[in-house]
Amino acid sequence: KASATSIHPNTRRFEAHERFAQWLKSHGNFHNVLNMGCGFGKCTFPIARTFEHAKVIGIDLSEPCLRLAAHTAKEEGLRNIRFEQADAANPHYSSETFDLVTSTQLLHELPVNTIKKVLTESYRLLKPGGLVVHLDFRAREPWLEFLLDGHSVRNNEGFLTAFNRMDMDAAFTAAGFVKAVIEPFAETEGSTEPGWPYWRFPWTLFWAQ
Repeated sequence: KASATSIHPNTRRFEAHERFAQWLKSHGNFHNVLNMGCGFGKCTFPIARTFEHAKVIGIDLSEPCLRLAAHTAKEEGLRNIRFEQADAANPHYSSETFDLVTSTQLLHELPVNTIKKVLTESYRLLKPGGLVVHLDFRAREPWLEFLLDGHSVRNNEGFLTAFNRMDMDAAFTAAGFVKAVIEPFAETEGSTEPGWPYWRFPWTLFWAQ
């Protein structure tokens, strides 16, 4: 638990994921949602609550995480979620199935070539006009790059450094998207404002239609 909260200090538990769901809501009313790399559902649950009439599918490679997620969803009465074991780089769903494809802190866990596959699959799975949003980290200031590099070493995040230096604009274009938007994400109120007095990770949205 302490490790999980180290990447979003000065926030309530799960606040970043709740704010992410609200950001999604401000960009559309989605009906078929795929949450890639859902883990035990900490991002999937706020999405399902926010889009209560949507069909939400969470996928992950880890069976234990999926079992825990399904158990929690049942306890909380979230009937619009289904959890399935699947690879985000090679999902078994038909093309143009979803109007929203999303992930949280998944991309930096993957090799660069796999990230490219995930983006290609995101494009394939989306209906025309659909939205893809991957929430992760991006550092462009020397101090933040140093911070991420250190975090990569200390926490065995072997792909984080390569992801941070990856040309995501080019990767989105190669996947088929016309234009990607890369912008800071406020994991708590005011955290992206100038003069924010606390240490924070550089949460970033990577999204396109």
